Amino acid sequence: MRISVFYCYRNCYRNSSGLLRPVFHKCLLLQSDVREIIGLNQQSIDFYKDIPAPFAVFRVLLNENGDQVVDTEYVYVNDAYCRLSHCEPDALIGKKFLSVYELSGTDSWFAYCYQAAVQKKSSHGFLFSPEVQHWLKFNAGPVASMPDCCAFIFMNVDSFQNERDFIIKNWATEDFLISMAKMFSMEKDHSIMMNRMLELVSQVVHADRIYIMEKLGETFSNTFEWCRDGVKHEMDNLQNLDASWFRPWEKMVQKDSAAVIPNVKDWKQDGETMYTLLEQQDIRSLLALPMDYNGQLIGYLCADNYCLEESVDAQKILETVSLFAASKIANHRLMVQLDHLGSHDALTGLLNRRGMQAAMEDYLREHPGETFSCVYLDIDDFKRLNDQLGHAAGDAALMQFAEQLRIG
Repeated sequence: MRISVFYCYRNCYRNSSGLLRPVFHKCLLLQSDVREIIGLNQQSIDFYKDIPAPFAVFRVLLNENGDQVVDTEYVYVNDAYCRLSHCEPDALIGKKFLSVYELSGTDSWFAYCYQAAVQKKSSHGFLFSPEVQHWLKFNAGPVASMPDCCAFIFMNVDSFQNERDFIIKNWATEDFLISMAKMFSMEKDHSIMMNRMLELVSQVVHADRIYIMEKLGETFSNTFEWCRDGVKHEMDNLQNLDASWFRPWEKMVQKDSAAVIPNVKDWKQDGETMYTLLEQQDIRSLLALPMDYNGQLIGYLCADNYCLEESVDAQKILETVSLFAASKIANHRLMVQLDHLGSHDALTGLLNRRGMQAAMEDYLREHPGETFSCVYLDIDDFKRLNDQLGHAAGDAALMQFAEQLRIG
C-alpha cells in the first residue's frame, strides 16, 4: 500500500513518443494499484477512505448505441472527495451525476469516463469544475473487476501550485513562440516554412493530423499537412471543397476564437455534409482556428483527434501561430501574383519577353546539349483591325489568338 505517494510533488517525464508529460505520484495508484483497490468488495474500497486525495468510482450509463456516456452513477467516494464536493456520502452513493449536479457542458467530462470504463484507457486532464468551483487536475482509469466503472483521483490546484504552473507555462509558451518567430523570419522557402510550422505545432497539439485548409475564392483546399506516424495522408482528398461546407465553422468562430468540436458525433445535426466528410476520415474531435489577414479569412489551422499540451499555453500558441501563418500565406500570394504580372502579358496571360526568356533558360538548364526551335508568329493587318474596329476589337482578337495557342 502506497498512501505516501499522495504527498509527492509534481514532476515531468518524456513518454515513448518523446512528449513531455506532467506526473503526479498519485497517478501511480490509479495506473498500477487501482485493480487492488476497486472491485474486490466494498470493504476493500472503504479501507482507502482516509486517503488525502479526493477519490471516486463511477458507473457509466451509455446511450442506446453504447458509444457515448450520457450520465454516471456514484459507486464510491472517500472522505476527501466528500470534503471537496461539500456532500455527505449518502447524498452521492447510488445517485446519478446529473441529478446531483444539474449542469450542461459535461461532454468532455463524460468523454474521459467513456475512455476509462469502455475503452479501458487511462487518461489525465485539467479543468475547472463548476460543481465544486475549483480548478482540478485528475487521473482516470478503468476498474478491472467492474467493467462498467471508472475511477478518478482529483487534485485541487487553485492556490500556489496553480500560480507556479501559470508562471512556468508562460515561460515555456514565450520560448516556443520565439523559436517559431525565428523560423518564420529565417526560412525563405514558403513550402518548407509551412511544413516546418506544422511540425512545431505538433509539439503542443498532440494530434493525428495537423493541416491548413486554405480559402481560395469560394472553395477550400488542404495545402499543407503534418501526420503522426501511421496516420493516412488526406490532403489529396481535400481539394476544392465548397465554401458552404465551412459555414458552421464560421458561426462557431464568431462566438469564440476557434471552432472546437470535442465530439464530432454531437455535431452531426449542425453540419451534416461536413460531419460525413469528417466521419470518413475517422475524425473524432476537431480543432480549427481561423487565419485572418486584414479582416479577410485566409483559411483554417486544423487539428484532428487532438490533445493540447499542458506544459504551455497551447491556445495562445495556436492563436499566435494562426496569425503568423495568415500573414505568410497572404504575403506568398502577393509575391506569386507580382511574379505572374512580371512574367505574363496582362491581356492574354501568355508569357511576356521576361517570362519567355526565363522559360527558355529553364529549358536549357534541364535539357543541356539538346537543340530546339523558336517560332515567331505575327497577326496580319492587325493595325488596320485596330484602326477600323477600335482597340477593343484588337484586344479581342489578341485574346482569341492566345487561346488558340494554348489549345495548340
